[in-house]
Amino acid sequence: MIEREKFQPSLSVEIEPPHIHSNELEHSEISKFSYLIRQMASSIDFISVTNRATFRLSSISTMKLISTVLRNSNHAAITYPVQHLTTRLSLHDTFNELLDARRLGIEYLLPVLGDPRGPKVSGFFNNSLELLTFIKGVTNPDLYSSLSNQIPSMKTVDVPYIDDGNFIVGSVIDPNEFKESANGSKRRIRKQQIELFNKRRDLGADFFITQGLFDPLQFLNFKDEIDCKDIPIGVGVIPPSFTIANVTGIPLSQEIKTRLKQKTSKKQQFQVALQIAHENYCTLRENGVPWIHVYGLGRYDVFKMITEGTPTVKE
Repeated sequence: MIEREKFQPSLSVEIEPPHIHSNELEHSEISKFSYLIRQMASSIDFISVTNRATFRLSSISTMKLISTVLRNSNHAAITYPVQHLTTRLSLHDTFNELLDARRLGIEYLLPVLGDPRGPKVSGFFNNSLELLTFIKGVTNPDLYSSLSNQIPSMKTVDVPYIDDGNFIVGSVIDPNEFKESANGSKRRIRKQQIELFNKRRDLGADFFITQGLFDPLQFLNFKDEIDCKDIPIGVGVIPPSFTIANVTGIPLSQEIKTRLKQKTSKKQQFQVALQIAHENYCTLRENGVPWIHVYGLGRYDVFKMITEGTPTVKE
């Protein structure tokens, strides 16, 4: 296990679990996913696995598959799978996922908000801050006794202490200054995100990963406003698109909009988006950012284009 003070990745990637067809994982999907892991393992420090509920292999099963692939490769010593945990899971389900992670030897966890669940429900987390508090609390005897005061659902749910769950736990932060709605209206979020960063850092988050960025200056400005000394931060780079912007609220600059609209086909727009992502990757490196987290859309060619500028990418 990497000691917390020595945990300083340089390059990581986010991927989704393999597709499931008719509740079964086809051999072709296993082969394709295993090939992706082997290809990326030679270049990265860790692989972040999202937690998708629909038509995807479960997160913990995906972690088992990745661990198997890495053990059978030459890169098991340098590539670490990072498991996402979401607020979509109940306290009991989250606790069981932690036990499974401990049994598998998974050491790195990333609590995220996950899909909206609607009205507050007893036995679930209200936000990712509660989820981070829970993970830290059930594995730390000094914090465990006060958990019920910080997480309302803990008052009605009996969850035991995990006596040897020594996890390295990260958190997600959004350094964008604004969120933009589909109708073009903007909402300033910088102050709120700085407050969240401070709360999660004080709760003991061991590292941070940012939301995907279309503009690297957003992170560079954000970094100047926070105290992030000795805390590793993976800066997210993602190919910009109108679809991603509409779904995530990440603002598209007028320059990016113009560059994308100059191309008439989706394939050409995708090539431009990858070029922009590569330019952003280079800008971050040139400004001394030590760790970049690539949202590679589950494709090795996309990952290579963003990190190396390799132009051979199909639509």
